[in-house]
Amino acid sequence: MATLRKHEDDQPWFKQFWPWFIIALPATAVVASLHLVYVAMEQKPDLVRTNYYKDGLAINEELSAERLADQLDINADMRFTDEMITIDLKGRIHTKPVNIVIAFQHPTDATKDTTIIATRGADNIYRSTEGIPAQRWYIGLEGMDEASMKMWNIKGEVDLSQQEHITLTDRSL
Repeated sequence: MATLRKHEDDQPWFKQFWPWFIIALPATAVVASLHLVYVAMEQKPDLVRTNYYKDGLAINEELSAERLADQLDINADMRFTDEMITIDLKGRIHTKPVNIVIAFQHPTDATKDTTIIATRGADNIYRSTEGIPAQRWYIGLEGMDEASMKMWNIKGEVDLSQQEHITLTDRSL
C-alpha cells in the first residue's frame, strides 16, 4: 500500500516563487497606470481647447468677418512653391488692402501653426517670400475692407503634398 508523503517547506513565504508572482501582477498594473498618468499629463493633446468662454465670444466676431467676405464675394487664387506664396485676390473690394494675413493651422500639431504676411505688388498680386512645408493645412486669409474699415476672413483647406494651387472662397470649408 502506497503511503502519502507529506511535503513540508522549510523556507518562509517570502522566499517562495508563487507569492511573489501573485504580488507582481497587480504591482505591474499599478506601475503601468502611473506611467500612463505621467504621459497624459506631460503630453496634453493640442486639439482640446482650454477656454471655451473666450472662444464662444470670438465666434460672433469671426462670423461677421465671414459674412463680410460673403457680401464682398471675395475669393483668392493661391499658388504655392517652396519659396513663395502668390495670391490673386478677387471680389467687390473697393480698395485692396496693402497686406493680407495668411494663417496656416496644422490639423493635429499646434506647434506647426504659422502666420505669414503677403504684400500687394504693383500688379495687384499678393506675394510672400516665405514658403510653407508640403503638408495638410487649414488656411485662413484675413484682410481689411478699406471702405467699411471692417475685417473680412475666408477659410479653406489644402494638402500641399498633393496640390500647388487652391481657390479659396467664402464657402471653401
